[in-house]
Amino acid sequence: MSNIAEGSPLYADWFYVDGDKRVGPVSFAELERRFSSRTLHEKTLVWTAKFDDDWKELGAVIIAKVPEVCVPAAPKKMPDNFWFYILICSPVPLALVEAGLWYLFPEWLTGGMGVILLYLTTSVTLVLLDIRALDKSGRKDVTGSLIVWLFFLVPLYVLFRASKTHGKGLLLTVIYLLFSIAGSYLVEELIAKMLVH
Repeated sequence: MSNIAEGSPLYADWFYVDGDKRVGPVSFAELERRFSSRTLHEKTLVWTAKFDDDWKELGAVIIAKVPEVCVPAAPKKMPDNFWFYILICSPVPLALVEAGLWYLFPEWLTGGMGVILLYLTTSVTLVLLDIRALDKSGRKDVTGSLIVWLFFLVPLYVLFRASKTHGKGLLLTVIYLLFSIAGSYLVEELIAKMLVH
């Protein structure tokens, strides 16, 4: 298909040289077709009335008439979200582990350091696994230097990470916080029941 507008002098009769013979008249669209199929090459001499007595190379004529094409950037690959979703859901299973540890080792959890260590270790591990999954997907735009400082503030990490990859940062942060509240309530209930027995 020709890139030349109708009414252009390029729609006039064209001639080209094949060996020692002059071939034509043909349309410019036919020249383009033969050039695309490699019947003609860029050094083939062509002529039309607009050139007066000058023959020109077909490559120069076609290249001058083809508009530049802007190729868009490749889409970003979606990361594997497995560790991210585990992180969001982690407060409830952690609450069960906390209650079990409290039952088995009550002295270890006295003062709260054991609980803080449990939550911090698990959260940092899940964040690191998620960042590794992001790196594998090529999403360097998400794993910038700011994200490293969000290790210890998991709700902010969830907000930032989800905003960059899902567009639903606030929703997933609220879900994480709801799981956190549910986990805290679950721990309180389980410990209260254990104290009664």
